[in-house]
Parts: sequence; C-alpha cells; structure tokens
Amino acid sequence: MSWHVFPEISGAGHFYDLASHQFDYLDYVFGPITNVNGVASNLGRLYPAEDTVSGTWKHESGVIGTGSWCFVVDKNQFTDEIEIIGEEGRIVIPTFTHGKVNVYTKKGNTELEFTNPEHIQQNLVKQIVDELRGIGNCVSTGVSAARTSWVLGEIVKDYYNSEPQ
Repeated sequence: MSWHVFPEISGAGHFYDLASHQFDYLDYVFGPITNVNGVASNLGRLYPAEDTVSGTWKHESGVIGTGSWCFVVDKNQFTDEIEIIGEEGRIVIPTFTHGKVNVYTKKGNTELEFTNPEHIQQNLVKQIVDELRGIGNCVSTGVSAARTSWVLGEIVKDYYNSEPQ
C-alpha cells in the first residue's frame, strides 16, 4: 500500500493528497472559502485513512460548492472532474485524468481539447521555479496553500477527532 493512506506518515489519505489541488484551483477561480463542512469515513476498511469524503463550502465571492470523493469506488464507476454550474450553463473539467473540457450552454455543447501534462504537477513546479528565478509568478502561494489546508482539515476533522477507526 502507498504511504498516502497512512495518516501517521501523510497526515490523512488520498483526499488530502488529491483534493488539495482541486481546492487550490477553486480558491484561485472563485476566491477564498469562508465556510466549510464535511464528513469523512472509511467504508472499505482497506487502510487507516478516510476513503470516502463529502463536503460543502462557500467562497467569499458567494459561490457555493459541494464535492464527493470515494477512493474505493469500482473502477467502472470512476470519475475525476470538477463541474461548475451557472446561470448560462455548465463546464466539466477533468482534474487528474486526460480528457476534454466540456462547455454546455443553451446554444449547444463545445468540447475543448485539453491534455494534462504527463506529470500532473509539472505546471505548478514550473511556476514555482519561474518565480524563484524572477521570471514569472506562481498562482499558488503559501497563503492560498494555508487556506486550502484549513478547508481540508475542516472537512475531515470529525473523522480524525473521533475514536480510532
């Protein structure tokens, strides 16, 4: 088993490892999250960390979000996307998988070609290196990372503050 599922090593489970990037992106697009609630569980009992998580949150901008993560779902049911729904339609974005960005409006549907880099963290690492070299700016900062860490902690706090799982 991966070190990611042992909270004494990783701090939590796959949720912390993966959702951190999703929340960092949402923070960038919609602004800081000011209110968050969640529930986490270990339904599969395959490892000590949480494997199923749901959360609700509100951004400073007024945007409200919900999310569900299940790391023990059958491979045939696996999805990996962020869906943004608004007055004029919706956008579906793959997060860690390769796929198309789909834009759905009253005028029709549009598929935008999008390929994540082979190493998913490549764009962030490049931004950090460029900023350190003085030739660019990284959109993710220590401040936004601290906000994201707070969101993740709030969502799983009851899981880790309860009796041993």
